[in-house]
Amino acid sequence: MKNYILYILLFLLVSIGAYKLTIHATPYAVLFVVKLVGNGVLNEPVYTDVITDKERRVVMPNPDFIYVAMGYNLYNGPVRISGKMPEDSYASVALYNSNTQNYFVLNDRETPNKSFNLLLSREENTNPNKDESSQLISSPSGLGVVLMRILVKDKDKLSYFREIQQSFKAEVVEE
Repeated sequence: MKNYILYILLFLLVSIGAYKLTIHATPYAVLFVVKLVGNGVLNEPVYTDVITDKERRVVMPNPDFIYVAMGYNLYNGPVRISGKMPEDSYASVALYNSNTQNYFVLNDRETPNKSFNLLLSREENTNPNKDESSQLISSPSGLGVVLMRILVKDKDKLSYFREIQQSFKAEVVEE
């Protein structure tokens, strides 16, 4: 009977340890994958094409969207993220911190002039180099991920949506 209790306690201890490791390691694995997809460079966007079942990198991707993904590094200074939004389709820009928790979303309905200009800075940075047109966003971590989604409602307008996608730019701002 004592052996069964020992085995149950050992099983519980290993299970809890594996759970804790998974919860803490997964966000860093996601950032590592983003870095690999971006050729090992942070603060540089990666533009995807329409995803098909043959080239998918995630489970059950949505073939109606094109994406821009970028890992960001704020340790060298704030990062300015800018681009356009489509006139007649859904689009969003979402920011995720180092443990992949979403902390900011901007969609096409929140951009009346159909463009965005975000200045992403660490929370402790109280004096970033901000111009009048930038929206200041405080990141809870120095590393994270930016994801832009653009709904391709009409495949005949794919070149227009790619033009919107290519307008997404990021640059480190000197402090």
